[in-house]
Amino acid sequence: MYKLALFFFSIFISINSFAQWDYVTKSFFGKAYYVDLETVTKSDGLVSWSELSDYLKPGKFDVMSVKAGVLGDCETSRIKTLNVIFYKQAMGMGQGTEYNISIDKWEKATPGTVVGRILDFICERTKIIEDT
Repeated sequence: MYKLALFFFSIFISINSFAQWDYVTKSFFGKAYYVDLETVTKSDGLVSWSELSDYLKPGKFDVMSVKAGVLGDCETSRIKTLNVIFYKQAMGMGQGTEYNISIDKWEKATPGTVVGRILDFICERTKIIEDT
């Protein structure tokens, strides 16, 4: 499992700031969420992807956007955030500050929540790819 997480993390690190971000959903407070479909991979029943959260106005520490490398389990509806990069500009532009997160924490992707909608979006895309 640790090697698998490292594999997905290495994919995330290779992402550049010129990714093609596809809109997925918006939070109650207007925060927009995007996914880079080029980064979606599936291995050993888990999916990984890069996502971008974009704020309407600066948040804590003047953060305007956050990129994250995420690992998901479509069968058990849970996700694990592997890495985040905070940006002071919208859409992940400018110089980012990276923060590594413990890879042992899984979060339930409750249906109807932002996390649930993003995981559903990713799982549907990987199912479509497998069926073609």
